Amino acid sequence: MTREDENIAVIVRWFDEVWNQGREETIDELYAADGVAWGLGTSYAEGPEAFKQLYRLFQETLTDIKSTVDDVFAEGDRVAMRGTLTMTHRATGKEIELRGGGIAHVHEGKITQAWNSWDFMGVLVQLDVLAPDALVEALTGGA
Repeated sequence: MTREDENIAVIVRWFDEVWNQGREETIDELYAADGVAWGLGTSYAEGPEAFKQLYRLFQETLTDIKSTVDDVFAEGDRVAMRGTLTMTHRATGKEIELRGGGIAHVHEGKITQAWNSWDFMGVLVQLDVLAPDALVEALTGGA
């Protein structure tokens, strides 16, 4: 198995075990103690304990979380992936689809850095918190 294959396996395992199987302990196994994840909010950026706060928020407010890794490829220590999370919002019963992906740096079997790009604005639209054209309205001043 090549280094790229091993690094891809880390990312695929992350999405399968953390999100599909609900294994919080996988976060400690695969996320480096000094790891940093951008794009999830500053409160959740540094280290496994911070990420677990976001993970627990998802677990408390959403059910039936399922992830699909649609594309994944690697070059050296960098792994790029694109995927979809589907879930149900507990308070409203609405089904939500979160699409996105990112690039992760994997070193010795652990995620040391992750640059996330997930459509959280789309989630707000699906929950009727944000109008579908909110970005256009904000940029144009509602014109």
